[in-house]
Amino acid sequence: MEPLPGYRLVRPLGRGGFGEVWEAIGPGGLPVALKGVPLGGRSAVAELRALDAVRGRRHPHLLALFGAWQTADRLVIAAELADGSLWDRYQQAAANGQVGIPTDELLGYFRETAEGLDFLNSATAAVAHRDVKPQNLLLVGGGVKVADFGLARAMGGDNTGHSGGMTVGFAPPEAFNGKTSRTGDQYSLAVTYCLLRGGRMPFAGSPAALMKAHIHEPPDLSMLPLAEQSVVARALAKQANDRWPDCRSFVAALEGAMETTANGNDTSHSHSHSHRSRWLLVGVVLLVAVVVLAGSMSGWSEPRNRDVAANHNAAPVAAGERLSLRGHTGTVSAVTWTPDGKHALSGGFDATVREWDLTTGAEIRQFRGHTAAVRSVAVSPDGKTLLTASGIDFRDLVVRVWDMETGNEVGQLTGHEHNVQHVVYHPDGQRAVTASMDGTARVWSVPERRELLRFEGLSTPDVSPPGWPKQVWGLSLSASGDRAACGLRDGTVRVFDTDTGQEVGRFPAHAGPANAVAWVAGGRLLSGSGEVWGGVQADNTVVLMAFPGEPERWRSGHRQGVRCLATAGDRSFAITGGVASEVIVWDTATRQPRLTFPGHPGGVWAVAISAGKPVALTGGGDGVVRLWSFSGVRW
Repeated sequence: MEPLPGYRLVRPLGRGGFGEVWEAIGPGGLPVALKGVPLGGRSAVAELRALDAVRGRRHPHLLALFGAWQTADRLVIAAELADGSLWDRYQQAAANGQVGIPTDELLGYFRETAEGLDFLNSATAAVAHRDVKPQNLLLVGGGVKVADFGLARAMGGDNTGHSGGMTVGFAPPEAFNGKTSRTGDQYSLAVTYCLLRGGRMPFAGSPAALMKAHIHEPPDLSMLPLAEQSVVARALAKQANDRWPDCRSFVAALEGAMETTANGNDTSHSHSHSHRSRWLLVGVVLLVAVVVLAGSMSGWSEPRNRDVAANHNAAPVAAGERLSLRGHTGTVSAVTWTPDGKHALSGGFDATVREWDLTTGAEIRQFRGHTAAVRSVAVSPDGKTLLTASGIDFRDLVVRVWDMETGNEVGQLTGHEHNVQHVVYHPDGQRAVTASMDGTARVWSVPERRELLRFEGLSTPDVSPPGWPKQVWGLSLSASGDRAACGLRDGTVRVFDTDTGQEVGRFPAHAGPANAVAWVAGGRLLSGSGEVWGGVQADNTVVLMAFPGEPERWRSGHRQGVRCLATAGDRSFAITGGVASEVIVWDTATRQPRLTFPGHPGGVWAVAISAGKPVALTGGGDGVVRLWSFSGVRW
């Protein structure tokens, strides 16, 4: 516990692809933060280059570095210990029911951040931070200090080359073209402002979709008051020279815009009577549509009129949509039903799990405890236990176990070494199966919180494309629970016995990753593939596999392929969610699409179809959970 003489580790603060950060006690009993980066990799090279760039840079709003040492196996950096980050403060505000950090408080933080960044970006020996985001803006003694200089780079003019890592959601357009600009940090700061002020990002979707949006598409700034939108839009200009001269100019303009809003001069909050009347009429029409559509869904309890009027979540926005459930502040990456079909559960990139009443559209409660994106949720057959899987940037790689009656976390399933992509309950209610990007799928005893067995051979690196591990991207259990199907990144689908762990089938399904897989009536398998990160375009097909038998494939009908899919128990229906935005309902008996819904801006990330009613749940990059009806299709 002493990586350096005189420095004693106390507790871990974070872990990522770069290494680990720990709270430690240094010489003289002073608390410090220690960052350890393994030597021999690109991260250590980047850190050493960054240290050279920021060496000797001292400013009240830059986190102080105390020293750097190379041990036998790692680079160790000692820095000032912070009280938390702006991301922590944002999550605290969200837990208190606020959309973002209160404006006066946030403006103070941004003034200090701008001072620190402008000091780095100054014309004399300028340095670009290149990783401005809420997690790297640290709170120290009530103020903000810019931290984590692992990607910092000395500038050789207004523009220089860009290599190494980036956080895609916050990166400026020029970074994707291999360039670093003097105003790139301002762009990232503007994205950060959208999230901390308005509760969501100006762009949404997969990494590939984000890259395209940063380069080509206008930002969605509707989360901000109108007066602030033009200020932020300039900071988010595609061309670096079109942005504000520096970060302080950007924040000063924000301050003026906030005053405009506070004085009641923001036209976004002062509509004319006729404009309000038009929107009132639209609201009445939407309510009538809900009532009319309710009559066509046999056996389904629709939202009562007064509940819809009182709850904005219930307002549908597209034909076939029954409910639009809003509350997540990032991509919704997981959806499922409670066993009685009356409630829905969703998990998102905002690290929350939310339960919804499907009669009123109201959010009932939240399950909080994850510190990274929630990627999958599963409810036990008796409805008493909830499992939630997560992981991003090598953080929070666990499955949390929750008591559905109390809402309390009662345990964890730990052991995976990368994002836990899926968790599925076994029909016996005692076991669960998980799949991870660490290349393993595992069977667990939920009551005992222990691993029972794992399916072997999934992480072998003899893959296509070259260098890609066989990460598990799709997972599904058969109706009896005796078979588990794993969709792999190399495009194969492999089937395992859940009692023995032995492989019992293998299908060469796709030319690209098998993003999703599900069992269909008759013991067959359905899988889908689509566009993925890394410049690889998959074959954009849906494949039906008999067991055993030859795979049968057809075009997915999606513009950019399938990200997720689900089937309806013993019925010959399936639903696919697109990388782009569409939702398609299929008749697997005829291989024909029956309905297409507009889906979600930012792509569809999760789908669930009811086995008992002609309805489906979807979650997307727009942060919304939607309930769809396809009662017009013979069920």
